[in-house]
Amino acid sequence: MWRTVILASLALLTIAADAPAGEAPTANLVDPHSLERVIRFGSLPPSVGGKARGAVVWRADITLPRGTHLDRAQVIYSKTPVLRLRNGRCFKIAIEYNDWNYHPKGVKAEAMSCPDWPSETIAHDPPTKRRGLKFVTQAWDIDAYLDQHAHDIALFHTHQKTTEPLVRATMRLLALGVMACPDCGSTDIVMMGMIDHRLTVIGLEVNVDHS
Repeated sequence: MWRTVILASLALLTIAADAPAGEAPTANLVDPHSLERVIRFGSLPPSVGGKARGAVVWRADITLPRGTHLDRAQVIYSKTPVLRLRNGRCFKIAIEYNDWNYHPKGVKAEAMSCPDWPSETIAHDPPTKRRGLKFVTQAWDIDAYLDQHAHDIALFHTHQKTTEPLVRATMRLLALGVMACPDCGSTDIVMMGMIDHRLTVIGLEVNVDHS
C-alpha cells in the first residue's frame, strides 16, 4: 500500500539578494550518470541474488534567479520538491514522468501557494543511534544521518541492524522525500541539496527490505 509523507524542511540556504518578484527558478534534467561518484549504494544480502541495491534514475539542477535567497526547502507528498524564497514566493519542481515508470521526460519550476513549513524535523519512529553518525531527518521508514567524518549523508532503513548504509551521498542535504512499496521491496527516494555548490534534486530507486 502506498502512502505519502510530508517532510520537514531541513536547512536555510542563502544565495544572494532577492530577485524581482516575477522571476522563477529554472530546472533542467541532467544525465544521472554524472552522479556516479556522488551517490554510492550499499550491497544486498546474497539471498537476494544478483540484484543491485539501487540506481540513480534522474537528476535535475535548479538555477535560482540571479541574486536570490533560498529560504527553505522541503519535499511534500513524498515526491514533490518545494522551494521558498526570501521574498515569500514558493515554487514546486514539477516533474513530468513517462507513463507507468519513474523516469522523467521533463521538469520545470512552477509557482504555488506556500505550504505549511514544520518548525522542526519530525521522526515518526525513534531513530536508531548509530556510531559516528548524527541523525538529520526521517521520511517513511528511511533515516538520514550526517557522517561528520566522511562529510556525506548516509541513508538507512529505520529498523536496519547492519552498519552499511543503503545509500551514501556526498552532498549537503536540504530535504528528503520517500515513497515506499512494502509489497514490492522498491522505494523511491527524492533528495534535494547542494552538490558542488549547485542546487540539485535527485531521484533514486532503492531495494529495501521493509519487513
